[in-house]
Amino acid sequence: MSEPVDQKSLLLAALFIVFGCVLHILACTVIDDTFYPLLIMAMYLIAPLPFFLCAPSDSSFLEADNSGFETIGNFIIGMFGVSGPCLTLVLLHNGMCVVIVCLDILFGD
Repeated sequence: MSEPVDQKSLLLAALFIVFGCVLHILACTVIDDTFYPLLIMAMYLIAPLPFFLCAPSDSSFLEADNSGFETIGNFIIGMFGVSGPCLTLVLLHNGMCVVIVCLDILFGD
């Protein structure tokens, strides 16, 4: 049986996530004055939804007896996870964000 996560490490992880989100919003509004990079934050926020909608069973992620519904959910989660950094590079290429915002988004989250 795995031991529970202590509250101190959980609080520290939540603090880092909130700090990263605040830096992301500040990078979008103060440095570049555009809100297109906030789409990337939306991608990260909706990424866990397929995990809850597809309702994985108690089996492990790597077991071969996963249903097709769980496999599709895992694929969509991966798609959202990869879309965040890739959308950052697309916005940089199209000139909708500057390099410093791109670096903050890629390495700050």
